[in-house]
Amino acid sequence: MRKIFTLLFFSSLAFLSNAQNIFLDSLKKELAQAKNDTARFSLLSHLAVMYTFSNPDSAMILTQQTITLAKKIKTDTVLSQALRTYAGVLSQTGNYSQAIYFGLESLKLVEKSNDFPDIGWCYSFLAATYIYAEDYEHALFYTRKAKSLYELHPNLHLSGSWKVYWDDLHSDALVNLAFIYDKLNLPDSALEYLQKVRNYGPIFYLYGNIYFTKGDYAGAISYYRKDYQASTE
Repeated sequence: MRKIFTLLFFSSLAFLSNAQNIFLDSLKKELAQAKNDTARFSLLSHLAVMYTFSNPDSAMILTQQTITLAKKIKTDTVLSQALRTYAGVLSQTGNYSQAIYFGLESLKLVEKSNDFPDIGWCYSFLAATYIYAEDYEHALFYTRKAKSLYELHPNLHLSGSWKVYWDDLHSDALVNLAFIYDKLNLPDSALEYLQKVRNYGPIFYLYGNIYFTKGDYAGAISYYRKDYQASTE
């Protein structure tokens, strides 16, 4: 369940299998009709992410294709994205050491561009991978870097979905901090960060875990019920 708390903008797909299948078919048709490498890269990357949790073998093939295409496009930002997507598949399959290696390679590339959102999400990805590996010391290090980066630049001149993407980085960092502190048996610190995040299904689940850690089982059950209601709705 811990993997719910990363890449939050993809989490709703798990509850929408029929819609997901329709969307995958649509992406495949668009990919077949793509007229340039940039469009093909975007579609391949999206397909790889969609398959990462449901069919990692297919995702692995797709991510290798994105890396080949990114090298052809010859921009650091695009190659960084491809390596991060590949690292995501490695992480999902439990190969955390390689996931961290490619995550760091992705970070090196994107740091050259001074692209704060991409740098921040590299930090967040590395934090999540260390969480999966139960290395909470390194997870805290990269989560704090993501949080600090956002707080140093809270008002980047972004618009539309890019602004949401940037703001989500901060929420992701707060949720990761709450999760890590709960795992470190520091539930009060976990609550301090979680209370700064808007409530929705996975957040209720984490609240339940924290109250369970505190020994407040009635409170834990209450939040698990809220999570169940949000999920079924």
